[in-house]
This record gives sequence, C-alpha cells and structure tokens, in this order.
Amino acid sequence: MNLSSTRFAQGDTDDYCGDPALDTQKRTLTTRSNDFTVTLVGLPGTVVSNEVHSFEIELKAAPGISIDRLGAMVDAGMPQHAHGMTVRPEISRGDVPGRFSVDGLLLHMPGAWELHVDVVDGPYTERVTFHVDAR
Repeated sequence: MNLSSTRFAQGDTDDYCGDPALDTQKRTLTTRSNDFTVTLVGLPGTVVSNEVHSFEIELKAAPGISIDRLGAMVDAGMPQHAHGMTVRPEISRGDVPGRFSVDGLLLHMPGAWELHVDVVDGPYTERVTFHVDAR
C-alpha cells in the first residue's frame, strides 16, 4: 500500500458510558468526512465479559460512492489498560451490499472498551469508535 495515498481519519465516538437509556441494540456513527455511516446491529453498549459475541455492521455511503467496494475491519481495546483483544473476530461480507457479519468478538476483561470499526474504501480508511462496557 502506498502510504502517501492512505487517508486515515477518526470519525465520531459515541456517548455510551454505561447509561441504560443509551444501551440499544442499534447504534450509528458517522465518519469524519461524512462520507460513511456505520451502524452496529445486535451489540448493545453493555455486554458480558469473556463471552463470545456476534453482531452485524451496516455501512451506508454518501451519494457517488459505491457501497459494493467498501470493506470493514473491527478492533477493540481498553484505553485504561493499554491493551487490545486476545482473539480477533471474523468478519464476513453479508448478502446485502454494505452489510457485514462479525463473529467471535471476545472482550476478555470487565471494564470500558472502545470498539473501532474501520471503513475501507480502496487505499482509504476511516474509523468510528463505539464505547462498550463489559461486565
């Protein structure tokens, strides 16, 4: 990859901080460029630690951007402990353009996690960050 052509931009971060009113099964954030929206479906803001979780990602693109060419990557970390996951989840492209299944997300410790979703558009990557509380 030619790093000079790589754009990496941190987009929105959600406000979930253990508030039950914000603990929904569907949360949406927008990338910094406003080119993409990322929705988590089936992963609430509070999950059980050391259990395997599965959920879906829905990507939507601004007019003029082909949703078919987009990819997604997921990573998570605990900023207060300066470490990430011990197991990488598997991501597979769904039957619907812009939809991805994530299987095997394991947040192995209780506490505050940041779940990063990267939208990949050719050599460009944009990230949004969802807060997840593992208990």
